[in-house]
Amino acid sequence: MQLESVNMVDAGGISALTKLIEHGKKNHVQIMLTNVQEQPLHTLKKANLTVHDDVLQIFPTLQEACAAANL
Repeated sequence: MQLESVNMVDAGGISALTKLIEHGKKNHVQIMLTNVQEQPLHTLKKANLTVHDDVLQIFPTLQEACAAANL
């Protein structure tokens, strides 16, 4: 998911991402976030949502995410 236009994440966004991570774990789906701006990244770190290496990965650019996914 490209988040370049997302400049803020609130509790609702954290809740939605948490549910998406749970869904990813159950269904063996990788979630890749790209172009995450400073405030959303800070909020994700405070919520401990950047440490789900088995499901969630954060990349600075779409190109780096595609390379990691071998696309």
